[in-house]
Amino acid sequence: MNARRAIVCLVTVLGAFALILVGHGVPATGSEGRAGLKTVREAAVAGMFYPASPDTLRQTVTDSLNAARKEQFDRPIKALLVPHAGYLYCGRSLAAAYKQIEQSSFPYDTVVLIGPSHRVRTRAAALSSAQFWQTPLGRVPVDQKLSRQFVERSDRIEFNDRAHAQEHSLEVQLPYLIVASGGKPFKIVPILTNSSDPTDHEILARALAELASNPRTLIVISTDLSHYPSAKTAEEVDKAMLDAVTSLSAQTVMDENRKLMRKAYPGLSVTMCGLEAVLCVERAAKSLGINGARVVSRTNSGMVSHDNQRVVGYGAVVFTGSPGNKPRAAAEPRKISFSEESTKELVSMARSAVKSAVDGSWVKYDPSDNPELQVRAGCFVTLKNNGKLRGCIGRFTSEDPLWRLVREMAVSSATRDYRFAGNPIKPSEVPDLDVEISVLSPPHRVTDPLKEIELGRDGIIVRDKGRSGTFLPQVATETGWNLEEFLGHCARDKAGLTWDGWKSPTAKVFTYTATIVHEGK
Repeated sequence: MNARRAIVCLVTVLGAFALILVGHGVPATGSEGRAGLKTVREAAVAGMFYPASPDTLRQTVTDSLNAARKEQFDRPIKALLVPHAGYLYCGRSLAAAYKQIEQSSFPYDTVVLIGPSHRVRTRAAALSSAQFWQTPLGRVPVDQKLSRQFVERSDRIEFNDRAHAQEHSLEVQLPYLIVASGGKPFKIVPILTNSSDPTDHEILARALAELASNPRTLIVISTDLSHYPSAKTAEEVDKAMLDAVTSLSAQTVMDENRKLMRKAYPGLSVTMCGLEAVLCVERAAKSLGINGARVVSRTNSGMVSHDNQRVVGYGAVVFTGSPGNKPRAAAEPRKISFSEESTKELVSMARSAVKSAVDGSWVKYDPSDNPELQVRAGCFVTLKNNGKLRGCIGRFTSEDPLWRLVREMAVSSATRDYRFAGNPIKPSEVPDLDVEISVLSPPHRVTDPLKEIELGRDGIIVRDKGRSGTFLPQVATETGWNLEEFLGHCARDKAGLTWDGWKSPTAKVFTYTATIVHEGK
C-alpha cells in the first residue's frame, strides 16, 4: 500500500484567515479610515448606562472609587471580574474592583477586556478592528498588534465590528479604567464571546495564555450575575457562583451553574450573562500564572431600586498571581472525546450516508439529540477498501453540529473525491468499506514549528501566497517522516510551495489534533 496516498485527504473548506488592516491616524472628519473601515468605535451607551457629560461622569466614578475600600493583596493583580450594568445599580461593585488597581497600583500597559455579546452571535471570539474607542473622557487606543495576534491564532477568532457596535459590556469599563489609571496611558484589546462550545472556550483560553501573560497586561472579565430572581434567591445563587469562580476551576463553575439552573428558582434565567467569558479565563488561569482569587463585592439591583422581587446580581473578584512565577506553557488543544455510544452513532451515520450516496437513494436524516455530537468541530471522513484509499474529504471548521458535518463529509468522500472520478465507489463495495472519522480540534497557529509540533499528535497546515496544504496527524506515523520532512512534504506536495516554503517569513503554520473514530473503537 502506498502510505502517502492512503492518508492524503482533500479539503473542501479551508477557511481563510481574514486580517483586517486599519489605516493609521484618525480622519479629520467622521470615523472612517481607509477602505471604509472604522478607526474609532463611538460610545454607544453614554447617557444611558453612565453619564454622557465628561465632568459628571468623572465625578461619578471618582466619588464611587473614594467610597470603596482598598484591600491588601500580597501578590500582583492579574485579572478582575466586574459587572456591566448601569452605574446607578452596579457602581458599588465596579468601584470595589477598580479601587484595587487605582493610581499607583496601576502598572498596566494593556488591558484585555473580555465580555459577553448580548446582541450578535460570535464564534470563539470577536475583536474590534478600530484604532480607538471613544468615551466622554477621551479616546482609548486599541492595541492593534496584539489584536491581530489574537485573530491569527485561530479561524474561530475574528474581527467583528458589528458585534461591538452597540454592545455595552466592555464600553462601561472604560471610564473606570481611565480614572483608576490616574492618567497613565494604556491600550485595550476588546474581546466579545458568547459561544457555548467548550472547544471555542479552549481556543480563546489558549490565545489568552500565550498573548496575555505579560505582567503588565490586565485581564478584565465583564459579567453580571443572576438575572431576575428575588433578592433572596440572588444572594444564594450569586454567592455560590462567585465561590465557584474563586476555585479557579472551569469545571467547578460549569457544575455549579448546572446545579443552580436545575433547581428552577422562580425568575432565574441565568446565573451569569458572561459565563462563557468567565470559563475562557478560568481555563487559562494556571497558564496565566493566576493562583488566587478573592471576592471583594456582591450586590444586587434591589439594594438601589428597593424592588426585591426581581433583581440582577453583581459581583467583583480580584485574581492574583505569585510575583516572579513564570506562566505555565499553554496546554495542547483540547482533544474531543466520545463515549462508546457516540462513537457507534457517528460511524453509523457516516456508513448510512455513504450507502445512500453510492446507491443514489438520497434520504432526509433526522437530527441527533446526542449532546456529544452537537460540538462545532472540523472532521475528515476517510473510506478504505482492504487498506486502499477510496475517498477522503473534510473541513477544518464548521458552523454545523458534528452529526450534520459527518454525514455531509461522508457523502462527499464517497462521491466527490476527484482522484476517484474515473473509478467511483460501486454499491457492491459499500459493505467492505472501512469508515474512519477524524474529528479535529480547531487550527492553532504556531510560531516555532520545530519546537511546538509533536509528530503523531499534531496535524499541520501550511499557508502562504494564497495556497494551503495539510497533513492529518497520522501521516507522520504512517510515513515515518521526521519533523522537517513532515513540514517539507506538506509545503511542497500539498501547498504547492517549495520544500522550505514553510520557513518563509510570510508563511503561516497551524496545528490541530484529531480524535480518530471508526468501527471497533
